[in-house]
Amino acid sequence: MTEIFICYRRDDSAAYAGRLYDQLAEYFGHDHVFMDIDHIEPGEDFVEVIQKKLTSAQVAIILIGKHWLNITDATGQERLDNPDDFVRLEIGTILERKIHAIPVLVGDAVMPKSSQLPEVLASLVRRNAYEISDTRFHDDVNKLIHALEKVLPDLTPINFTKPTHAHGPDDTQTLKDQLSKKKPRKVKIIIGVLIIILIGGLTLTDQISLKKIMGSLLLNEQKTREKTDVASSELAKTDKITELTEDSTISELMEAAEQGDAEAQNILGLMYASGRGVAKNEAKAVEWYRKAAEQGNATAQNSLGVMYEEGRGVVQDDTIAMEWYRKAAEQGDAWAQTYIGLMYEKGKGVTPDEVKAVEWYRKAAEQGYATAQYNLGLMYENGRGVTKDEIKAVEWYLKAAIQGHNEARNALQK
Repeated sequence: MTEIFICYRRDDSAAYAGRLYDQLAEYFGHDHVFMDIDHIEPGEDFVEVIQKKLTSAQVAIILIGKHWLNITDATGQERLDNPDDFVRLEIGTILERKIHAIPVLVGDAVMPKSSQLPEVLASLVRRNAYEISDTRFHDDVNKLIHALEKVLPDLTPINFTKPTHAHGPDDTQTLKDQLSKKKPRKVKIIIGVLIIILIGGLTLTDQISLKKIMGSLLLNEQKTREKTDVASSELAKTDKITELTEDSTISELMEAAEQGDAEAQNILGLMYASGRGVAKNEAKAVEWYRKAAEQGNATAQNSLGVMYEEGRGVVQDDTIAMEWYRKAAEQGDAWAQTYIGLMYEKGKGVTPDEVKAVEWYRKAAEQGYATAQYNLGLMYENGRGVTKDEIKAVEWYLKAAIQGHNEARNALQK
């Protein structure tokens, strides 16, 4: 069943549509995301297939590029003015059937005015639009995925299996068995937290937050323990949180957080933000993120910044978001440094300043952060904030591509 329908014009946004489809299909599954070029077989009636897919669609993503509004046909007529234009027909059907429509602006496009559209499409401008930028593609797609999860709560990400209960004994035992064949008498509280979170599933943004949490926990290695499988031995390295029995539950995590453990507070914030293991409550997520952030926990500072930037659990405020990103960045956090670069580039919470954007990108890039390396390459390629230098652009693209950054690889192929 197709829940997500991608509407786009090939002459305007085909490349963006393909990249977006790949991300959404990887997360939600190919059967749940429709894009015409990948789903219409040779000889099939294009209109019939589109209409059939729209019948089952619950969300329609309408990609709008710089030339979306003004593309013309061979006679010079703007395509949207043609009642038989496929894109016009698709959007008209979407609006008529009251399918949840999300305009997505790509390539620095802006939302058209209702007066610029045919009357049948005029109501599209009342839909809140998302922006996907070349320089922050993954972060923007993560935000879009978060929005889609709100609209499609029953659509399970393919990377995670949602049980019928939050953290029942059977699911917990299965994951414990995967973590260790020879379980020691005591395990870390973090194992219990991972069990609760992983069986519930996370958005890509929350997965990144969890990886950052685990990365900080695994920095302090203990003496070698009893050798089991790789997962259990890696988890055994942390000495950050007090050891508890393997029957540990959310109550132990809550107790540790209330006693002032910053990592426990941070993890609890993540759980409340994602609704995994506890009832989703973004206000409580902010509360716990703040407690950890005020203790100097960089990951919590980043997460609190995201909550302010997106207006989740607090009143939206880019300026305050920037303050929390800066606190993390000043501790050397590469993700925060990159995001500050984006904020300066786009003028969110600060006066736009491409020179400062380059400065912050460089801080993160020199730490080996692939997204920052790619962004810095873009700045050099386009001469933004720095003197245009295609050789340096290639150098930074290469550094990012070696780490598997797809956009950097695409940039090198141009």
